[in-house]
Amino acid sequence: MRFYLKAFIFLILTSLLLSCSKDEEIDTKNAADLSVAVTANLNNPIANTDLTFNLIASNAGPLDATNVEVLSKIPSGYTFISAQLSDGTYNEETGIWSLGKFSNGSTATLSIHVKINASGEYNTKTVISGEEKDLIITNNEVTTAVNVKPLTDDLLFTYEIVQGAKPEVVITGLSQLWKDLTISSKYDLTIPSKIEGYPVTKIGGHAFESQTEISSITISNGVTTIGEYAFVFCDNLTAVSIPNSVTSIKQYAFKSCPGLTNINVPDTVEEIGNGAFMDCINLTSFAIPNNLNSLGDVVFLNCPLVDFTLKSNSYFSVIDGVLFNKEVTALRNFPSAKSSDAYAIPEGVTMIEIAAFAYAAKLTEITIPESLTTIQQNAFAYCTALKTLTIPKNVVQISFFAFSYNTNLTSVTINSTTPPNTDRPFLNCKNLKEIKVPNASLEVYKASVEWSIYKDILVAQ
Repeated sequence: MRFYLKAFIFLILTSLLLSCSKDEEIDTKNAADLSVAVTANLNNPIANTDLTFNLIASNAGPLDATNVEVLSKIPSGYTFISAQLSDGTYNEETGIWSLGKFSNGSTATLSIHVKINASGEYNTKTVISGEEKDLIITNNEVTTAVNVKPLTDDLLFTYEIVQGAKPEVVITGLSQLWKDLTISSKYDLTIPSKIEGYPVTKIGGHAFESQTEISSITISNGVTTIGEYAFVFCDNLTAVSIPNSVTSIKQYAFKSCPGLTNINVPDTVEEIGNGAFMDCINLTSFAIPNNLNSLGDVVFLNCPLVDFTLKSNSYFSVIDGVLFNKEVTALRNFPSAKSSDAYAIPEGVTMIEIAAFAYAAKLTEITIPESLTTIQQNAFAYCTALKTLTIPKNVVQISFFAFSYNTNLTSVTINSTTPPNTDRPFLNCKNLKEIKVPNASLEVYKASVEWSIYKDILVAQ
């Protein structure tokens, strides 16, 4: 009896196994193997940059699949930009990529371009499905984990770490990441106080040259030096915040920044180099820093300054908005947009420095004191309203192009009995008709190499 029972159980099990094998064979012949894969550049993606997800759908058969859809809804951490696909249709709102009939052996791709938001859910889930039985369900779903790094100021710049006992960072320019950003806020830059844990102490030479879209710069405390040509030709730069840590602004640092109407240079600044604010044509006023002790040449050339102001300084003086050295013996700069049409240089001034009155186009009359001995190059260039001029007897040096491009100047009186040393002082003064010199010195002037070029208009007083 026991033997028959064992035989019966064996027959039942054999029947079941044969039945299962037959069903599996049928399922294999009447199924499709759909799969989906997702690739993306996940090398530390950064907020506010763009990212592309590439979806690859495949059918390994053996059957053609029908009503195939891939669901990949865009999470809150992204903003949709665009999509490119090889087959089917895609709805960015529902996240459904409809492929319809999907033949055995087919492959289709969908690229979804998004902007990474500053916050939100970043991980994505992608699922493929169809009407047919799927042979392998483990390849129907992909979860893509994305670890987004926040956008911080230090990522926007290129820089060098200067090694030493106390390593320091020099900002050298803008990074490729900054260039790739599409957000408008990138044009309002903040120079960080630290990068890689080291203090940022300098903005290097030419660092932001010709970055015409930058609108504002905030320099963090700790920076001591703004390098030469650092912001030259930043046409739309309208605001600059300079911290009290800065002591030096190098030559031409802000040259040709027409958007600057004012700039607050802190009292800690000790040095301003040549041409630092040259051609800032809308700069209207400038406060001399209390600690400034070195001011280069042509710092404010071609700026329509109305006045200079000064609270307390051991090296410079300001009188009626005009900048002098402390002893008021050298006139450093006359604001070219000063409203007065006549100006008397104070007695005691012995030198008019380089381009001091350049572009003072409103001046119709200038009174030069008897104390003056030296007129530097381009000192009165482009004073186009001047018609007459008297140079006192103690002047011994009139440097090159001193009165150049004064196109309305018609008459000059020089009271020096000995011809001053000079070099083409009246270049392109095309309406100059006469240069009056002391009667007894007329022939001496004509015989002088420097003055002989004007011999046709040299006349006795």
